[in-house]
Amino acid sequence: MPAEALAAAREADIPYVPELLQLDPSEGLLQRITKGSEPILRFRLLLDRPRWVKAQLVGPTTLGTPDAKQLVMRTAVENVVLLARDGHQVIFFLDEPSLARHPTASPQGALLNREPNGDEEVLEAIRGAGALAGLHCCGNTDWSRVLGWPLDFIGFDARLSIDALTEDGAAFRRYVRAGGALAIGIIPTSGAPYVVRELVDAVEASLRASIHSAEECTALVARSLVTTACGLGLASAADARRINSELRSAQALLRERFGLAPEARA
Repeated sequence: MPAEALAAAREADIPYVPELLQLDPSEGLLQRITKGSEPILRFRLLLDRPRWVKAQLVGPTTLGTPDAKQLVMRTAVENVVLLARDGHQVIFFLDEPSLARHPTASPQGALLNREPNGDEEVLEAIRGAGALAGLHCCGNTDWSRVLGWPLDFIGFDARLSIDALTEDGAAFRRYVRAGGALAIGIIPTSGAPYVVRELVDAVEASLRASIHSAEECTALVARSLVTTACGLGLASAADARRINSELRSAQALLRERFGLAPEARA
């Protein structure tokens, strides 16, 4: 499985730094930051030429330690610099599940519903290091606030959040017109049943309803990413293969709907 996961990460349209949870529990969201640049150094060995690449790190709000902002900022910038040294163009995400809004009485309540703690400053530092900055939240949050942050990409679970993300139409259009892009988590990883074409239909309908200009909507899709809703670190090899295959189909179909070639970036 680790070798297969590394190969899938290398061969993606945009290679990404994989989380090898089944090989090493310290690859988990909260634990991985203790490894510093080790995952990036391993990832660099996979690539034989400069590429667009994608990496991520737990965000300071989810990390939740007193030094979270400084630790995440320092590690993120170090990782960006290492990747850029090889000529790669970097998209760097903060993973912030703790920004999600859930009832405080729910089992997740203690880990979620947190107020942002330094995210904007870390995102600015990522941009300052020469990367495009992204934020991923797998639940619904105060999207109107997030849309005003210094972001190049917003990552979300499309089936859960696309309507909430676009609900404040004015804020969403401001973000798009400023050049902002999306990381559309179109393929669920929760095991719930779905039909790929129906998922694409829903995303297309939401985007067209939110952005009244067909030209602007097409430009948004052209610069956006199509991803899984969450990571595949705990998925079986068979499930990961199926999900990645469906992801490629969804990406091609969504881009076809807007008259675009299948691949976003080389």
